[in-house]
Amino acid sequence: MDFRHMRLFLPVLVLAVIGCGRWPGSSQKDVYPFGATDGAGKAAFLFAKANLFENQGLIGEAQETLGEALRLDPQAPYLHFRMASLLAQKGEKEAALTAVRTALELDPNLIDALFLLAEIHLNANEPAAAIPPLRHILKLDPEEEGARLKLGVAYSQKGDQQEAMRIFQGMLARDADSPWAGLALGRLYRQLGMTAEAEQHYRSIIARQPGFEPVVFELGELLEQARAWAKAGEVYDQALRDDPGNTEMRLRLAQTLVMENRLEEAMGHYRLVLDAEPDNLEALRKSGLIHLERQRWSAAAESFARQVQLRPDWDHARYYLGIALVRDGKDEEALAAFSEIRPWSPLYDDALIHIGYLYHGLGRGDEGLAFIEKNLEGRSGNPALYRLLGAFYEDRGDAAGALRVLERGLGAFPKDTDLLYQKGMLLEKTGAGEAAKAVMEEILLLQPEHAEAINFIAYSLAEQGRDLDRALALAEQALALRDRPHIRDTLGWVHYKRGDYAEALKHLQMALAEMGDDPVVQEHIGDTLAALGRFPEAMAAYRRSLAQEPDNPAVRDKLRKLEE
Repeated sequence: MDFRHMRLFLPVLVLAVIGCGRWPGSSQKDVYPFGATDGAGKAAFLFAKANLFENQGLIGEAQETLGEALRLDPQAPYLHFRMASLLAQKGEKEAALTAVRTALELDPNLIDALFLLAEIHLNANEPAAAIPPLRHILKLDPEEEGARLKLGVAYSQKGDQQEAMRIFQGMLARDADSPWAGLALGRLYRQLGMTAEAEQHYRSIIARQPGFEPVVFELGELLEQARAWAKAGEVYDQALRDDPGNTEMRLRLAQTLVMENRLEEAMGHYRLVLDAEPDNLEALRKSGLIHLERQRWSAAAESFARQVQLRPDWDHARYYLGIALVRDGKDEEALAAFSEIRPWSPLYDDALIHIGYLYHGLGRGDEGLAFIEKNLEGRSGNPALYRLLGAFYEDRGDAAGALRVLERGLGAFPKDTDLLYQKGMLLEKTGAGEAAKAVMEEILLLQPEHAEAINFIAYSLAEQGRDLDRALALAEQALALRDRPHIRDTLGWVHYKRGDYAEALKHLQMALAEMGDDPVVQEHIGDTLAALGRFPEAMAAYRRSLAQEPDNPAVRDKLRKLEE
């Protein structure tokens, strides 16, 4: 029985089943008339029913119904072909191959089945197996350009680019306006790295057929890959003049403008898209990011909030919504946005960090601490989470708790130098100076150019008055790596300890110029001025230090001695 035309003539089929003549539109000479046998008629009806199921996306039901038709008429090659097609849609390659081969055993010249066999092999990256059925189609019908196009694709996939190019160029020689052959040849040029030829070829197609959208997109992509954003934008802009309602084209044009940092022009195109399609997710997302870049916090929040409404599973939209709300000063709303990010999201750890800071900023540090502790259970987390948690404990005056958290973090991230540095600083604050210095030395084994650890060791050696040559070398190295006033203060202090008072004063005054009335730097300047015999200036420096830190007994004692 020939079922090949049934999908096109379903209304006619219903009439045929109840008594009309032959298959409509059939070119077969051995057409099986409807109603000739009970089984054939029922098979035809089931075939139509299976098609209806398939058109509704009910592939399982279509397969089951088609199976019933095959049991009634197992010698119908087109039924086997249609079963193979359904199996291929379900990804059941081997079963599909079995069915399509059965169809071809019954009718070796069934072109639809030959096409399907080739498609299955091409999709499985088996181009050599796709070539024979395609050549057989062309033997049956030399004018079948679809088969010739797929044959060229098969040779290209097989690695025989010369044969593929011969096929595509032959198609264009027969029909210069063949759009799909032109597209395939352009892709082949790209595959071979012949980008200039591909660009020229695509432009020639567009000149002849300006409305052929796939070639416009291919040319645009080619130019974008070359980072020729302006040229790509011109291609999309020209196409939009012919088709101003083309949303995909406008979105691509907007993206090229973004890449050129022409953000407001891009925003104009996103607004046009949103005027026509208010719920276009790409336009909402990109415009939201531009609002963030331009620090239009309320507009950004509105855009990302709409995305969250449309796609509640978009954690990226929730994350950016939280960022926009924080910048807009709406901390409670930001906290709610970050809190709804799901634990399995790749953004979850970053969201926890924001949540922690928000709780802290809202004066609810204990809640933030408890929230992060709870959500760290059973996961290694992010080193920054342990640093934040350690800072929370330290703010509460719980140095032991902070140290416990940092050790926990180092258990998960033993080579994280930021965690190690925070641990070292905490040990220093608790009076464990040697242990702190040992941690800093450990950091240098992992990261020899860690400026802050180098500075810490230099200052520690200077304070102890030992190994001052190493202290000087370290301080100079730290300053070369990171020119910061607190590091320059260390260098000045090392010079002081070495007795180089003039050099010390130079660096200390430079540090003070950047740090303002820092009490420690003022004390160091006072000590240096006193060593130089400039006592009135030294006393003035000590007084400025005490103005910032009145309860410092060491500075007060130095001032008293000079005043006497």
